[in-house]
Amino acid sequence: MLDHRGAVPDDGVHAFLAAGFERRHALDVVLGVGTYTISTFANRLTDAPLDPPLAAYAWEPAAA
Repeated sequence: MLDHRGAVPDDGVHAFLAAGFERRHALDVVLGVGTYTISTFANRLTDAPLDPPLAAYAWEPAAA
């Protein structure tokens, strides 16, 4: 989905359907990607702090 900016090639769609999903389930994927993207952008824009229970899992960039 992300690699093709939504224009998923036919073989990708066929693999999705062969795995037991229906075309309508692809919209769930779009909703999930969109929700995550909006949340990430908003958190970065506002520099929102991590919730305390998740602070131990915070990502830190590798030292250069």
